[in-house]
Amino acid sequence: MELYKSDYMTISYLQDSALLELVWHEPTRDMSDEQFKHEIMVYSGFHSKKKPLKTLTDHLHFHFYIHQGLQDWMKDHAFPKGIPPNQVSAFVEQDDFFLQVAVEQALEEVDEVTENLGNVKHFATREDALNWLLK
Repeated sequence: MELYKSDYMTISYLQDSALLELVWHEPTRDMSDEQFKHEIMVYSGFHSKKKPLKTLTDHLHFHFYIHQGLQDWMKDHAFPKGIPPNQVSAFVEQDDFFLQVAVEQALEEVDEVTENLGNVKHFATREDALNWLLK
């Protein structure tokens, strides 16, 4: 079920598997810091409301650089109450080394706050990520 859609991302929830999915879109290339913060807070709100056991984040079309200031902001605002330690998370990554490093650093910042991101795995395709999450 689609919960939210903007120029920058789509959030869906699969009730039967308690899976929250975030798919970033191509226009993230032109996203401002404030727009990024807004999108992250929308996702964080759905995460808090749905309390998913599994998450899938698709970064294939994510083209926004998460600088250190935004990484700090995410740590303080995006997931201040933490992520359940039993949550299983899959990330679909692109080949852009610099963007991937920025995303991984942001995840490490969140991990410092939450103490545990649960079971995390990175994939090259959404299909592989879904197969792993739904097995």
